[in-house]
Amino acid sequence: MPAKRRLTMRQLRQMLRLAGSGTSSREIAVVLGVARSTVQDNLKRAALAGLAWPLPGELTDDALEHRLFARAGVKQGQRRRQEPEWARWMPPAVLNRL
Repeated sequence: MPAKRRLTMRQLRQMLRLAGSGTSSREIAVVLGVARSTVQDNLKRAALAGLAWPLPGELTDDALEHRLFARAGVKQGQRRRQEPEWARWMPPAVLNRL
């Protein structure tokens, strides 16, 4: 599976513009060449950040990125697994070398 990549600021602005004009997530995904779920995730981020089209004129690309991705990390509802106790599972010969 390819690594996830963020949309460019140009794509994000175009996505918000299209969504503001009533274009469906599926149509936006086709225009941008990304998955529909990517569009939906980014529109959800924009809604949580209080962003809608038209964007404020003074909103720079850096400020837009910060507002959309400031809370980036694990998706809500998913938890990182606890790290196993590696020492417990290592053979003694390997453990003594550490």
